[in-house]
Amino acid sequence: MRAARKPAAKKPAAKKPAAKKSAATKPAATKPAAKKPAAKRPATKRPVNKAVDEVFWSLIDRVKQASDGDLEVAIEALRAELAVLDDTTLVEVEAAFCLAMQRAYDWNVWAAANVIHGGCSDDTFWDFRTGLVALGREVYEAALRDPETLAAIEDVESLTLSEGFQYVPEKVLESRGLVSTGGGHGMKREPTGTRWVDEAELEKRFPKLTARFG
Repeated sequence: MRAARKPAAKKPAAKKPAAKKSAATKPAATKPAAKKPAAKRPATKRPVNKAVDEVFWSLIDRVKQASDGDLEVAIEALRAELAVLDDTTLVEVEAAFCLAMQRAYDWNVWAAANVIHGGCSDDTFWDFRTGLVALGREVYEAALRDPETLAAIEDVESLTLSEGFQYVPEKVLESRGLVSTGGGHGMKREPTGTRWVDEAELEKRFPKLTARFG
C-alpha cells in the first residue's frame, strides 16, 4: 500500500506593500500671511505755543546777560542752557528759534541791515537776524515793528553779526539724535514785505539809521 501523502503546506499569502500616499494627498502647509509694515506717517510740525515762546525768550535773556556782548561766551551759554532741557522741550525751543529767524526774514529788516552794514548779502543777513534774536525779545520785537529803533542800540554793528550762534540749537538736537520740527530759518522762501528799489529809498525810509551809518 502506498503511504498516504500529507497535504502540502499552504504558503502564507505574500503581503502587498502598503500603497504609498501620493504627495498630492497631503495637505499643503500654510504659511502665515506676511504682515505689511505700517506706513510711516510724516512728522508734523507743531506750532510754537505761548508757554514755549516764554521759555525760549527767557533762555535768550539769560544768555544775553551771561555773555555781555561777547559772541563766544554767548555761544557757550546757549549750548549750556539747551543741554539741561528734556528732549521734548529742546525740540520745541529749537522750533521757537526757527520761528524767530523766519519772522525776521523780511525785506524791511534786510533794508535796515543794508544801511547798518553798508551792504548785506544773504549770509550777512542770516547773521544779522541771528544777532537780533540774541539781543533779546524787547530789541527783536521793536526792530521787527520799526528797524529805526536799532539806531539807538550801542555797538549794534558788531552785535548783529553773530555767526555761529544760529548753529547751536540744531547741533544740540543732533547730538541727541533728535530732528528739528522748526522748518529752518526761512531762507528757502521769499522774504516777507516789499523789496526796496535803491539807496535813495533807504535814506527816506530810515533817516535815523542813515544819519548814523550812512
